[in-house]
Amino acid sequence: MATPLELLTRWVHRDSEGDLDWFDAQINAIADPERRAKVLYTAIGLAPRKLGKVDLALTAEDMAAARSARPGWNPTEYSVDMAARIALILSVDDGSDAFFETFDTLWRTADVGEQVAFYRG
Repeated sequence: MATPLELLTRWVHRDSEGDLDWFDAQINAIADPERRAKVLYTAIGLAPRKLGKVDLALTAEDMAAARSARPGWNPTEYSVDMAARIALILSVDDGSDAFFETFDTLWRTADVGEQVAFYRG
């Protein structure tokens, strides 16, 4: 069974007409604890410009995989940038206090599009 992060990453790769090398580089850079917060803040803001805002083209199989990965999860109205933003956050979510502080800062400084992605995710 795929995780939500794996599904989101797969969908971004499938549906984005943007710079997928950039997206993959951000996901990899987030793994470095020294750079994590800065990379995350920057990537969240750049996601729509780098990857586009087209809606995900989710199939019945995609929806079943989403429900299997997380009961009740309904990504039907996700766009590529929203999926990428959620994937970026899931890439750093380790449940630590540092993550919650980072997320709190993201939330307080987010624009409306970012907040919608955070809320939906």
